Amino acid sequence: MRSHGVGVEHIGPILKYILNLFNIEYSELPSCSSALLFDKEMNILAKEQMSEIFNENDNLTMHRDATTKSGRHFYAVELSNANTTYTLGLQELADGRAETYAKTTDDMISDINDVCTDNPNLNIMSKIKNFMTDRSATEEKTNRILMEPSNNNTINSFKCSVHPLIQFWDVCDKNIKEIEKGENFKLRDFDKNRKDTYINFIEFCFKTFF
Repeated sequence: MRSHGVGVEHIGPILKYILNLFNIEYSELPSCSSALLFDKEMNILAKEQMSEIFNENDNLTMHRDATTKSGRHFYAVELSNANTTYTLGLQELADGRAETYAKTTDDMISDINDVCTDNPNLNIMSKIKNFMTDRSATEEKTNRILMEPSNNNTINSFKCSVHPLIQFWDVCDKNIKEIEKGENFKLRDFDKNRKDTYINFIEFCFKTFF
């Protein structure tokens, strides 16, 4: 339940409702404090497991992204090796500055470094060989800030290709609407249940380049 965002104070009542729904007898349900303790223990175990995995890998890729929804700013960081991708953290931040991103990322990495029992000197940042971000100037600055303490300027910086596609789409859609008005013809289909002809054409062109 915690992994689906259910608050610890609601776990007991939800379990009680489900058990009553199926007429299942029960003697005792976990209290709020028990659920909170279990949640903390799972968090620590997850970090210990990740520290063991990262300690054995020297070629990691860091993925970062942020978004604003309803006036709230969220930031997420992932690390991946050759086989799997792991979520370091997802946090709500006060702002979208590069300095804030870099500090939050350092804090997430430090949480993993500090719990590694196999290697007390674990430094995950030194094992990161690639960054994967969007094309914003903020992410570029965050990359530079993260590289400064280790003096490691050899980290590859990869950019997501989805953002250019969205920008191409916005420009094409706007211009095609203007062409329709000026030339008095329709590139768009009247059937609302299928994609417009020009949308299919634009998407086909995108796939040629990406």
